[in-house]
Amino acid sequence: ATFDAGRCGGEEIYGWAEYAMTKAGTLGAGGGAGQRHVFMLPPMDACPWAGLAQIGCPEKCFVWINGPYYTIDVMLHELGHTMGITHAAVSGGDEYGDGSSVMGACCSVRCFNAPETWSMGWTVPMAVGHIGSGGETAYMMGGNNYVVVDGGYFVSYRTGVGYDRGLDAKWMDKVYVHRYKGEVGRLNQERSELLAVIDRGKMWRIDGLFNVWWVDGVDKANVTIFFY
Repeated sequence: ATFDAGRCGGEEIYGWAEYAMTKAGTLGAGGGAGQRHVFMLPPMDACPWAGLAQIGCPEKCFVWINGPYYTIDVMLHELGHTMGITHAAVSGGDEYGDGSSVMGACCSVRCFNAPETWSMGWTVPMAVGHIGSGGETAYMMGGNNYVVVDGGYFVSYRTGVGYDRGLDAKWMDKVYVHRYKGEVGRLNQERSELLAVIDRGKMWRIDGLFNVWWVDGVDKANVTIFFY
């Protein structure tokens, strides 16, 4: 088949994918074997994106990376989509606005946020907090630790370790509160919503539910959650 390199519609991108898999099969490179297939395109002016991917991957799924963007963060972002993860939003705002997650806006090396790693089944919370329990509980959080609170709230701490080494200064060494309505292992997930970024010594609250206070800590966060 012949495809127009001056276009970037569905016929083109799936046509390129089919051609590449067929060619790989003739070369003994597996062809269509495997679940996730990543296609590294040459620079394509007709494609107005850095990367493109299918959401979820029940059987087989495709990822396309545009030539100027062969980077870890773009690759991880698009592969995140195949794991059922959508964009990392801020509450009431930009669907790419949560820069603490690789599912936010491009471009820096960082990992997924707490609700995203939870939804993929990669991590488990250090504790579960219950609204309505009354009282307060203190948690000592290291990098990437988090607490889940009833109603889909995630309280987490992130610092520049591992793949989070590329976190921008405004996102590094912070306590976060996200809300997330997704479920573990379900495709086509809800977006995570960033509700708060808390600095050391500061408090954030949702009236009638709970307060989060980052008491102190260096490279760790001594966080107290007050439950109503």
